[in-house]
Amino acid sequence: KTLIIQENQISCKGMTTLAQAFWINSTVEELNAEGNSIGIDGANALAVALTRNQGLTKLYLKRNNFRDRGAAMLAEGLLIG
Repeated sequence: KTLIIQENQISCKGMTTLAQAFWINSTVEELNAEGNSIGIDGANALAVALTRNQGLTKLYLKRNNFRDRGAAMLAEGLLIG
């Protein structure tokens, strides 16, 4: 169960909307969202979703402009979830 949305430029807004869906849908196990410019806000939204969604076990997020701060948020979300 993989969701592939790489190189679609969904940006922060798109990732925030997608992350909200992950709060209630845990069937997706892999997310490939490489190259989408999700930024810090998108990374934060996904991190919050990860605290509630234990189904997502593989994330592919390179080329998304969230840098170290966003990576730290995602790591924390994974640890809590």
